[in-house]
Amino acid sequence: MQTTSLIAGLLVSAILFADDTSKAPLPFSATPGQGFSQDVLKRIDTFFADQIAANNMAGAVLAVSKNGKLTIFKPYGYLDKANNKPMATDAIFNWASMTKVMASVSALTFYEEGKLPLNAPISNWLPQFKEMKVGQIDADGRLNLVPAKNPITVQDLMRHTNGLTYGGRGATPVHKMYPAGSAPAAVQYRAQEFLDKLASNPIHCCMSQVQLGTTALAWMCLALLKKKLQASLWVL
Repeated sequence: MQTTSLIAGLLVSAILFADDTSKAPLPFSATPGQGFSQDVLKRIDTFFADQIAANNMAGAVLAVSKNGKLTIFKPYGYLDKANNKPMATDAIFNWASMTKVMASVSALTFYEEGKLPLNAPISNWLPQFKEMKVGQIDADGRLNLVPAKNPITVQDLMRHTNGLTYGGRGATPVHKMYPAGSAPAAVQYRAQEFLDKLASNPIHCCMSQVQLGTTALAWMCLALLKKKLQASLWVL
């Protein structure tokens, strides 16, 4: 079975690259390109060069593999731009929310099997989310609750358009009703308690950023597996 993967680590603090193939995570392919379009591979280099030149990122490390063999493994830009230190392939990046990827891939697997339609309301599996309210803030800063026009769907959980916000991402009355983030919530609540807490809160009407809904998505996958809800299951 052929597998192709693209892994990019980005230093979001904003050259050209110099090849550094030390400590490669996989062996390199003996066949240059491995069937990849050379024009497309060149566009990858151009993209990173342009982003670095525009100060949209300091640097990155890119690995592209096919069938377990590397086609690309190289650094771009700077590890420390202020001191003109180039990026290296063994640089350590601070990544977060990696369990969100796992939960979403699990959900997409159920989607492929026809068990988790993207436009289905999540209340089909989590009934406490059936009648959600939207929190609207008026000109005087008061919170008004109105019935949601549309239910939260599976797709909303995947693309972070569900309004189940991180409390630490704002200072509105709606934000103050939510935990600051996944880690504080994991300390404060057991899984079922947190699920009920999310369902009882009004959803934020204007949010489209990383949200708490991916944890609910993971619980839905457990429900499809007919597994008991684990008190310690969290998506961070």
